[in-house]
Amino acid sequence: MSNNLIPPPRTNEQVKVPWNGIDVLFILVIWRLLLSAPVMNAAAVPLEYLGLLPAYARYTAAFLIHIIQLAVIGLVIIRKYQLTWTSFGFRRPTRKDWLQLLPWALFANLISLLVLWVTFTFLWSEGSSKAEPAESVGFILTLLMGAVVAPLVEEVVNRGVIYGYLRSRFGVLAGVIVSALIFGVGHAPELMLNAIVTGSLFALFYERRGTLWMPVMLHGVMNATVIFIFWLR
Repeated sequence: MSNNLIPPPRTNEQVKVPWNGIDVLFILVIWRLLLSAPVMNAAAVPLEYLGLLPAYARYTAAFLIHIIQLAVIGLVIIRKYQLTWTSFGFRRPTRKDWLQLLPWALFANLISLLVLWVTFTFLWSEGSSKAEPAESVGFILTLLMGAVVAPLVEEVVNRGVIYGYLRSRFGVLAGVIVSALIFGVGHAPELMLNAIVTGSLFALFYERRGTLWMPVMLHGVMNATVIFIFWLR
C-alpha cells in the first residue's frame, strides 16, 4: 500500500484514511485501559521496589505508558497499513506553518484561560486533581510531561487517529465536534470543558495546516502556559 494514501487535510474533500472503526475502537479501549488508575498504580509498584519515591514512580510509569500507547498505534495503524509517520500526518512543517503558530497560540491560550477561569470560578470549587501530582515531582518534570510527552501522544491518538477517521467518514464539522467530545471525556471532570474547547481548536489547526506537528506544538504551548501560571501563582 502506498505511503502517500493520506494527503494533508487542507480541503473540504473527505480524504479517506486506511484505518477503520474497529481500529479506532481498539485504540480507544487500550488508551483508556492504560490510563486507568489500577494500571497506572500497578505499573508504579515495581518502580518503587527499584527505589523510586512513589511520586517519581508514578511519573515514570506514566511516561512509559505513553510510549506504549505510541507503540500500539505504530502496530495497529502504521505497520498494519504500511504507512510512515509522515504519511500518517507528520508532514514536515513549512515556514508558513510556523508563522501561523504564534497567532493560533495567542488566541487558543486566551480561550483556554477564559474557560479555565469560568470553570474554577463558577463550576468547580474543589481545586484541580492535577495540582498535587505536579507539586510532588517538581516544575521541570511536570513541564516535560505536560508540554512535550502528553501533547505528542494525545495528538497522535485524538487528532491523528480519531479525527482523521471521523473526518474521512462524516466530514470536518462532525469530526471536529465528536473528536473534541472524546478528547474531553478523557480528562478529569474539572478540565473536561476546557479539553473539549481546546480539542476543537487543535483539530481546526490540524485541518488548517495539514500537519500533526502544528496541533502538537499548539497543545504543548497551551499546556506550558497553564503550568507556568500554576507554578507562579
